[in-house]
Amino acid sequence: MPPSQIDSVPPRPSVPPLDEVIGFHPSIRFVVTARKDGKILDAVKRRGVVSLEPSSEMNTVTERFAIAGGLAHASDSYFGVPQAIIIKREKMVELLFPIEERLVIVSATPDFPLGKTSQLEKLLKRMVATDG
Repeated sequence: MPPSQIDSVPPRPSVPPLDEVIGFHPSIRFVVTARKDGKILDAVKRRGVVSLEPSSEMNTVTERFAIAGGLAHASDSYFGVPQAIIIKREKMVELLFPIEERLVIVSATPDFPLGKTSQLEKLLKRMVATDG
């Protein structure tokens, strides 16, 4: 399988906030920050993790997440601003956090403790605020 687009995102000289997210829980596989249109800004994966989707699908996947994040805002005036979107699958849990003008995508194994979502959100908000 060819490497994922996540593997080809050029690393910045230092991405300690993303590394801190990877260290939040051992089940976290990778973290992606993207613009609301789905363009990947930064990505970090846990050492030894292999992407489950082929490289050719990565743009489509992040674009779908961006659309999901946007659709969640349609009801903001009724229910408030989305804090997290959780997609639980057989092989993974995908957590989407629309924060400021970004979408932070966290991929974890199915054993990620969903009760820690609020703590993870706080960490991500701090990360985005620090990163500018």
